[in-house]
Amino acid sequence: MYIIGMDDSKRKKALLVSEASVYTDDSGKVVARGGGEVCFHNIAKGLLKLGVEPVVFAIREFDEQKESEEIDGVKYIRYPVRSKISFGVLKYLREAALRAMDFDYVFVNQFAPHLILKKLVGRGAGVRDLRPKLIAVVHDV
Repeated sequence: MYIIGMDDSKRKKALLVSEASVYTDDSGKVVARGGGEVCFHNIAKGLLKLGVEPVVFAIREFDEQKESEEIDGVKYIRYPVRSKISFGVLKYLREAALRAMDFDYVFVNQFAPHLILKKLVGRGAGVRDLRPKLIAVVHDV
């Protein structure tokens, strides 16, 4: 639980990996192209209320999406991929797996991010497990 005034170094962090994300347009209005983005944004806002610092790591697929921004207190970072069916998605997933090591929790949404689940869960016996706790969220079709 987060207590106001708590040392931020003790605050838990969550990485939310999602191909798509909400974003703001030029007027500052929040834009969503589907329900999964809204669902993940609401999860991130809920984490904030619990004292967990959420960061959404998504794909920057459209020109109007900013590389990074904060929406409702949630930090968004977008990796440039022009098509979800391109090889750029694999680079995005590799980057997501690397970033995940710095977080206490990882939420996974959509379809392609599930390809990195093996990278995010346990190592072999006898090896100290430094990987984050994993919480998978599967978006329904």
